Amino acid sequence: MNRNKFIFFTIALISLAIAAGIMLYNGNEKNKSDPDSVKTSENNNKDNNNKDNKNMITLNIISKTGSSDDFVEEARKEFIAKNPNIQINFKGLGTFEAADYINKDNDVDAWISADETGVDTLRNKYSTEHGGKDIIVDATSIVASPLVLVGWEDRLNKLGEISINSLYDIVSQGKTWQSLGGQSNWGFVNFSHTDPIKSNSGVQFVTLLTHNFYSMNNSAKKTLQVEDIANDKLVEYIKKFEKNTAKQEDGSGKFIELMVLYGPSRYDIGAIYEYYALSNIKNAKGRWGNLKIIYPNPTIWSDKPFIILKGPNSTDEKVEACKKFRDYLLSVQVQQNAMKQGYRPSSPEVTDLSPLEKEFAAYGFKKDIPAAVPPPDIKVIERIQQMVQRIR
Repeated sequence: MNRNKFIFFTIALISLAIAAGIMLYNGNEKNKSDPDSVKTSENNNKDNNNKDNKNMITLNIISKTGSSDDFVEEARKEFIAKNPNIQINFKGLGTFEAADYINKDNDVDAWISADETGVDTLRNKYSTEHGGKDIIVDATSIVASPLVLVGWEDRLNKLGEISINSLYDIVSQGKTWQSLGGQSNWGFVNFSHTDPIKSNSGVQFVTLLTHNFYSMNNSAKKTLQVEDIANDKLVEYIKKFEKNTAKQEDGSGKFIELMVLYGPSRYDIGAIYEYYALSNIKNAKGRWGNLKIIYPNPTIWSDKPFIILKGPNSTDEKVEACKKFRDYLLSVQVQQNAMKQGYRPSSPEVTDLSPLEKEFAAYGFKKDIPAAVPPPDIKVIERIQQMVQRIR
């Protein structure tokens, strides 16, 4: 009896397996003969992909020229990882190149400018050529930096405390290092700044020279006006200095890279933004000696604004995505990362500068700096550039 039951259950199981196989086979054949079912599945996948692409926001942002290890690039990668529906493309252009590029209605959603000069330059250009339209939605500083003098430590030690006036005397008179207590084989003092026609830091340095001219003539200016630049004596004063400067590069990034690469044979001293100097200063160690920074008295500030744009290709979604990225750049974590590369934080939530002091005090960094003159407005900048162009 038990044997009969076993045989019965075995036959039943085999019958069920055969029936299941037949049903599976018929189902597959139906799918093969019914292309609509396959097409429906493919269409569902396409719809999902199209939906993802439709939700993707791509931002084109102009950022600084120079080294790619900038904290903004690091923040971009982190931001994209946290916001996979937002893609950010960076394009590197100098201040005045960027303003021209945007003014031609190229597809740009935001611009991280060297300082507020970018805001004034773009607003003036775009308004003039686009019927008074203001392309700027918002401009918020994300970090700050003063203009500094960067140079080789053994040479800077021979200068002691330096002002714009004392630097003017050294360069305009074509002095040698030997006359300043240095070695005879060091030659002439090899100083330069970036090209004022192409780079904002160059304009800033000429602004300091202009303020110094009026201070030395007992007519110090709180802010420069357009008429202050149209002065024959000032033109001669600037010309005397400029003719003794070394080659002027297009931007601070290129300037410091060449200074580190070629050493004193290229530049003994240069005027650039503090963050460019500090972020590259360790690369010089062991090459030509040590680089160090000095704060000229007076100096001038750069505030690196994040400028959100409303151009012809802009959308409300892009503007909101730009604001989200700007806010991320101002977050405590990103601002602290910025300090590791030599930037001073702009966020009111980050006030402790001890990380900067710890990292860069040996290279001359100071929390408190000398007095600063205000940056010139766009009309004054244009007149300074015209003056520089005339004396070349």
